[in-house]
Amino acid sequence: MKQKACEFSTESCNNSKKVFMKSSMKKDIAYTMSGQVGRLVFATLASALLARGLGTDQRGLYAMAIAGPNLMAMFIPLGQLQINQTFAGLHKEYRPQLFVQSFLIALFVSALCAVSYIALFRSQATILGNYDQLSFELVYGGAVLLPFLSFNLLMRELTRGAEFIQSNVVITTFGFALQAVLTGIFVFGFGVGVLEAMGIILVVNFVTIIGYCWVFRFYISEIICRKAKMSREFFKECNRVGVQYLLCSVVINLDSTLPIFVLGYLGASNADIGIFAVGFALAVQMEMVPMSISQVYLPRLSNGRVGYAAETPRIFRLTMISSCFSMLGMLIVGFPLIWLLFGSEYTSSYYLVSVIVPGIVLASGGRILTSYLRVAKKPRYEITSGLLKVATFCIFSIVLYPAMGILGVAMAVTLARLPWILQLVYAYRKESGGTFRELSVCKEDFVLLYRKCMETLPRRTFIGGTK
Repeated sequence: MKQKACEFSTESCNNSKKVFMKSSMKKDIAYTMSGQVGRLVFATLASALLARGLGTDQRGLYAMAIAGPNLMAMFIPLGQLQINQTFAGLHKEYRPQLFVQSFLIALFVSALCAVSYIALFRSQATILGNYDQLSFELVYGGAVLLPFLSFNLLMRELTRGAEFIQSNVVITTFGFALQAVLTGIFVFGFGVGVLEAMGIILVVNFVTIIGYCWVFRFYISEIICRKAKMSREFFKECNRVGVQYLLCSVVINLDSTLPIFVLGYLGASNADIGIFAVGFALAVQMEMVPMSISQVYLPRLSNGRVGYAAETPRIFRLTMISSCFSMLGMLIVGFPLIWLLFGSEYTSSYYLVSVIVPGIVLASGGRILTSYLRVAKKPRYEITSGLLKVATFCIFSIVLYPAMGILGVAMAVTLARLPWILQLVYAYRKESGGTFRELSVCKEDFVLLYRKCMETLPRRTFIGGTK
C-alpha cells in the first residue's frame, strides 16, 4: 500500500511538472509573439520612414550597402551563433566561457573581415558587378558595422539559449523602436541619406549590446573576478561542432541576403532593388510565427526537457496553421498598408509579397524540424537542405529574371523552399522514427488551436458575475 502511494505521488509530481512545462512554454511563446508583433510594427515603421526619406533609387543603394555587412556578420561567428543557442542550455556551467568566446570572435574575426571587405572594394574587382557604385564612405561604414552586428547577434542567441526569453524580447523590441524613432528624427528633422541610415544601425546595435551585457552582468563579474569555469576541452568541442554549424549558418543566412546580391549581379536598377527590398522585408516578417515558437522550443530541447521532443509533430502542425492565417492577413491588408506607409511608388512591392509569402508559410515548419535536428546534433541535414535551397534559388533566378524581372526572383524565393522543407521532413522521419502522417495537418489541430485561442481571450464581466 505504501509503495502504491509512493508510485501515485511520483506520477502526480511528473504530471504536475509536465503541466508546468507546457504552461511555461505557452507563456514564453505568447511573450515572444508579442515581441515579434512589436518588432513587426517598429521595423515596418522604420522601413517606411526610410523608404520615403530615400526614394526608390537610394533605397536600393542602401539595400546593397547593408547586404554585405549583414551577410558577413552571420559568417564571422564561425558557428558560435548555433553554439550559443544550444550549448548555453546543454552546458549551463560554461555560459561565462560562451560569453568570452563570443566577445573574442566578434573582436578579432570582425577586424580581419573588415580589412578584407575594404580591400575587395579598393581592388576594383570585376566580381563586384553593380556593387562598384558603392562609395568608399559606404564601404568603410559597412566595415565599422561588422563587429557591432556580429557581437549583437551572438549576444541575442546566447540570451535565447540561456532561456532569458523576456529579456531578449524587451531588448530586441526596444532596438527596433529606437531605430524607428531615430529614423523619424533624421527624416523629418535633418534629412537622411544612405550613410546616415547606416549610422542609425550602428547606434541601435551599440545600445542593444549594452542591454545584453546588463543581462549577463553576473557572468561578466565572474569573468572579471576569475571565478568563471573555463575549459580547454569545452573550447575544443565548440570548435569541432562550430565548424559544422558554420556551414549551416552560411547556407541558411544566404537565403535572407542572396536575393539582393543576385539582383545586383543580374543588372537590376537601384529602383527595382529598392522595391524588391521593401517587398522582401515585409514578406519575411511573416516568419514571426515560426520564429516565436522555435525561439522558445529550441532552448527547452537543449536544456534537456525530453517531453518537448515528443511534441515536435504537434508543434510543427500548429505552426503551419498559424502561419497560414498570418499569410491571409498579409494578403488582405498588404496593398493598402504599403500604399499608406511607403507611398504609391512602392505599391508594386505588394505583388512581390504575394508571391514570396506562400513560400515562407510552406517552410514555416522547417524551423521546428531544424530545432529538433540541431539538438540531436545532426547539422548535416541543415547543410544539405540549405545548399539545395540556395542552388534551386540561383537556378530559378537566372532562368526567370530575364523574362519576369524582379517578380521572377520573387518566384525563385518561393520555389526554392519546396525541396528544402521536403528534405527536412525526410531527415526528421529518419532520425525520430516518426511518420509523414503525424506531420500532416488534420481537423483536430484546427479544433485545438481554436480552443487555445478561446482560452486566452479575457472573460466578459457582467453585473452579478462573469461569463
